Amino acid sequence: MVLTGFWNESDYYTNPISVTEEMALEAERSLGFKLPMAYVELIRVKNGGTPINT
Repeated sequence: MVLTGFWNESDYYTNPISVTEEMALEAERSLGFKLPMAYVELIRVKNGGTPINT
């Protein structure tokens, strides 16, 4: 999956903490459902931010 070009260059909303596998699993347990793999891959590339197409 190519995720380049998704995020706006602004880092104002980026979380400096990288998402780990354990964090994703904990979020799934907390929410009660499995997160889409594409979403997990996206937040691993950049944890937060503003998409170009808002």
